Amino acid sequence: MFHTSTGSSTSTTLFPPSARTPRESRSPPTRPLIRPARSTSGSTVDWSCGPRKDDFNAIDPNLVIDQNGEAWLAFGSFWTGIKMRHLDRHTGLLSSKDTQLYSLASRAVVHPGPRDLGLPPDAEAIEAPFVFQHQGFFYLFVSWDLCCRGLKSTYRTMVGRSRAVTGPFVDRDGKLLTDGGGTPLLRANSTWLGPGGASLVHLPAADLIAFHAYSAIDGRPALQLSTINWKDGWPAAALEGDKP
Repeated sequence: MFHTSTGSSTSTTLFPPSARTPRESRSPPTRPLIRPARSTSGSTVDWSCGPRKDDFNAIDPNLVIDQNGEAWLAFGSFWTGIKMRHLDRHTGLLSSKDTQLYSLASRAVVHPGPRDLGLPPDAEAIEAPFVFQHQGFFYLFVSWDLCCRGLKSTYRTMVGRSRAVTGPFVDRDGKLLTDGGGTPLLRANSTWLGPGGASLVHLPAADLIAFHAYSAIDGRPALQLSTINWKDGWPAAALEGDKP
């Protein structure tokens, strides 16, 4: 049995909290921002959450502010993939006016039926969403497969785009990310393995992507940075060791 949830807190400063600047928890453990999911059976579909059943994993949150100043939270890992909820800008909590759970991306289930109590198969792994705006599009960056396994790490970074923050997101070939689509951005090479967990920032000189990868020699993780080059409306990034 395990639980996942996403909480939030506020502070008047970015510095560590002190007696003069305490942090205020906006969603304590008894009332998380995103309700926890709980597995008791190991089934592919029987994920219960208190009095209801959910099929999503409430981790890897990414806050998005759209062109209208509205706040959104993308999140998700494994199971049925990446989800999004509308937030209230005044409280930082889930919107009471828009209660829809939006589905942004998922992986095809290759082996239906009861799953092992260990990790799901690679074909279902998708997590670490990051939504980035560029020239009228929202780009959804996600990590496929498995991280954090040293020389056995299989992470790769995929991307899709949409005119709306809630999707539908499609890859370069027009396939929906909710149908298992995704355009490769970063993949393993002979120097680095498992590039994923991406975050992006727009700077005056260039857009940057930060991610982690694992040494192909000893499996040690390292933080990586690359500039983003945009061509025909799609991003390109480099990993040390990539062939031209």
